[in-house]
Amino acid sequence: MTYREARAKVNNAFDAVFLAIWRTIKGFIIETGEVVQFAIEAMRQAFAQPFRGPDLISHMYFVGNKSIVIIALSGVFTGLALAFQIYLGFK
Repeated sequence: MTYREARAKVNNAFDAVFLAIWRTIKGFIIETGEVVQFAIEAMRQAFAQPFRGPDLISHMYFVGNKSIVIIALSGVFTGLALAFQIYLGFK
C-alpha cells in the first residue's frame, strides 16, 4: 500500500466520522425546530376563537377523574411487586 492510498483511507475514515457527527447535529437542530414550531402552533390554537372553556374543563375532568380506577389498579400491582421483592430480600 502506497502512502497516497493509506492517506486516502485515513481521510475517508475521518470524513465518515465527521459526517456521522454532522448528521446527528443536523437531525437534532431539525427536530428542535419542529418542536418549537409545534409549540408555537399549539399556543396560537390555544388562544384562537372560539374559545371552548367548558369543553376544556369537561375533557380535563374525563382524563383526570375518569381514569382514577386505572391509576389505582396500576398502583396496587406496583405495590404488590415491590412488596414481593422486599419479601424475597428478607427471606
